[in-house]
Amino acid sequence: MKIIQKVKNISVSSMIVSVILGVLFIIRPDVVLPCISLLVGSAVIIMGLTAIISYLRDKSSSFTLGLGVFSVILGIIICASLDAVVKFFVIFIGLYLLAAGIFNIITAIKIIAVSVFFGWVTLFLSIATSVMGVVCITQSSEVTNAVVQLVGISMIVYAVLDLVAFIQVKRLSKKVRDTVDIALADDEIETTGSVSDED
Repeated sequence: MKIIQKVKNISVSSMIVSVILGVLFIIRPDVVLPCISLLVGSAVIIMGLTAIISYLRDKSSSFTLGLGVFSVILGIIICASLDAVVKFFVIFIGLYLLAAGIFNIITAIKIIAVSVFFGWVTLFLSIATSVMGVVCITQSSEVTNAVVQLVGISMIVYAVLDLVAFIQVKRLSKKVRDTVDIALADDEIETTGSVSDED
């Protein structure tokens, strides 16, 4: 049960983050990706400096020093090469959307057996998400505001898709629980009846 709860929490967090990033990408596409790149680069530099300081204090491992120096250099490269990082980021999001779309297509096929309407809605959104992922990957060499906005729309569609799948899985699990409870109750009645007959 704890694992299922963790998966639910991750799913909800993923939906919220996708919606927030999607809205930001649509509203300010020219600002958001460079800012994210700078934040990532700065974070890598800070991690590198932390590793270097840790080595200077303890002198425990030369690997820590090497990792720190590498992280600082990598962080500087990320901050200095924003265009390349933005293209890489768009490709990464495209791959993420493509994988999520394919996974949700499989989920949609299962949902159709339970709920035809929501199943077909999920299937349509899944295919749309996969197509948008492919577009993001193939158009990453020409990162324009339109492409970034497309990424934003894709992320919002993904969040909606994830929400629909989340609701359907919750309904399905509730039906399974109810069926099991009814079956257990029937077994108890039959067992009680058998005991009474023997008496």
